[in-house]
Amino acid sequence: MIDGGLEAIERANLQLILQDVIYKLREQDQLDLPELINLYQKLTPEKKVPLSIFTTTLYPIEAITKYLHEEEQLTFTQIAELLNRNPKNIWTAYKRSTQKFKKPFSKIQEKYFIPLSLFQNETKTPLEAIILYLKSIYQLTNKKIALILNNSPNSVAVLLKRAGRKV
Repeated sequence: MIDGGLEAIERANLQLILQDVIYKLREQDQLDLPELINLYQKLTPEKKVPLSIFTTTLYPIEAITKYLHEEEQLTFTQIAELLNRNPKNIWTAYKRSTQKFKKPFSKIQEKYFIPLSLFQNETKTPLEAIILYLKSIYQLTNKKIALILNNSPNSVAVLLKRAGRKV
């Protein structure tokens, strides 16, 4: 019982320290929310993909497989394991992506990154997962999300509503 109480106190103290650090980063270093999130994501071992890969004509799963295979040099089996998918489906998505979008993804300074764990859950479509993530984590408006993804704000609202129902 005492150990549980000490752990709770320790956890509360760590949260207070973290709040203080975040406050200082925001106020003194002028970091905005996306920069703080990216800083946190750099500290976590999970693989992430840049949001800009989803602004092409490719379906999200095609964009992910193309990016991971060409930019991260992962095999189709490795990609399938990361996404909790069948390797044959990953290979097919990659082949379709190379037919639709022949050039490599552009190397731009990226502001937003999407963790691959979002795509392991098959209850939401990849686009629903991306939009829900951008809305809840980065706190972007539907209009901003639509602008980034080359989509309409109404489409974003519909996908967000569908994703919310599936949570």
